[in-house]
Amino acid sequence: MKNILLGVSMQTKKIFCTMFPLIGIILIVGFVLASTACTGGSAGHSALIGRWQNARIGDSDEYEFFKNGKGVWRPGGDDKDFTWSTANGRLTLKFDGDDESSVRDYSVEGHSLIMQWPNGGHATYRKLGE
Repeated sequence: MKNILLGVSMQTKKIFCTMFPLIGIILIVGFVLASTACTGGSAGHSALIGRWQNARIGDSDEYEFFKNGKGVWRPGGDDKDFTWSTANGRLTLKFDGDDESSVRDYSVEGHSLIMQWPNGGHATYRKLGE
């Protein structure tokens, strides 16, 4: 540190030596906060656990997400089992019997789950039992 500060006043050296570790700590805390804010961007995996009912009046479909990565979609008729996962603000659903997975953007805001459909539409679901 001494070689870097040759020819600099003693007061400037004190300020630099005091501020340098503080700036490092601030940067580390900032990176940690930024990286945790991106998980779930949507709130992450655990925010989805539970039962969600479509918020649109007259629409009774529900999604239920379990901790083990399985779930049930109840569209008002036959229940449809699925497996699910999240990554980078995207929800992947693989319905039993389907060859392909369904991937959609999602966010959880309080007790609301918003799912974006690939065609540009979206649906809002309210968490039940809370």
